[in-house]
Amino acid sequence: MEWGILIIVILILSFTTINLLNKNEKLDDYNEELRKTVIDLYDAIDTAYNRMKDIDTLGSFEADDESGYVFKELKTIVDDLKEEFGEYGEEETE
Repeated sequence: MEWGILIIVILILSFTTINLLNKNEKLDDYNEELRKTVIDLYDAIDTAYNRMKDIDTLGSFEADDESGYVFKELKTIVDDLKEEFGEYGEEETE
């Protein structure tokens, strides 16, 4: 009787452990996909910001109230992403 209960408990614990490991692997894969998406987004925003700066050689759009707001917001986003993911999309180690 004791062995039967022990075997049932071991089977239940084994099943739950395997189930949790599978869920953890799926979450790790999803996390990596999100990280790649954010890095791609960072690259796209950085490229757009640099392209806008190149086009606005005189600085007239950047100095304008409405379009200057877009410049400032893009720069803020690029700086925040650089701080989080580093210069080249690699996480900074501390």
